[in-house]
Amino acid sequence: MKNIFYEPSRKNLRRRQDIADALKLIPSDSTATSFGPMVERAFDLVTGLPNVNVATFTRLLAIRSPDRFVSVTGMSTAGLSKLSGISQKDLHTAPGYVDLIRWVMRQPWWNTNDPGDGTSLYWRNRAALLDILAYAGDNSSGMDAAQRDRGEEG
Repeated sequence: MKNIFYEPSRKNLRRRQDIADALKLIPSDSTATSFGPMVERAFDLVTGLPNVNVATFTRLLAIRSPDRFVSVTGMSTAGLSKLSGISQKDLHTAPGYVDLIRWVMRQPWWNTNDPGDGTSLYWRNRAALLDILAYAGDNSSGMDAAQRDRGEEG
């Protein structure tokens, strides 16, 4: 994946454009009826590219919109599953990821107004920060990070 962004070959430039085009499909209005289906469509398009996994795609989403999206990585999957009630395997699918985002958006802390004080920066990044809270930091499942990022079960 790093190669796509480090090497400016014609092929990599095309892949970058494919990723950008897929991300543009997602409406900026999280309440739009097309929001979930377009997140799923972008998920399928981007993770269908060679060498792009769920962790990479969800990191790109969280960077793009840290108020709405959560990064699902090998180390955060167990914690996110425990918090949301969505299985670890489902978190690595387009519908499961959309369920996670919808779960996040139903939380009281997500639906509050910007406090307008020194914590505003955190508020604007509130969804992406969930990854930090869910990060387990251990490998009790017996899987390595790459296996967890692919959604494999232990």
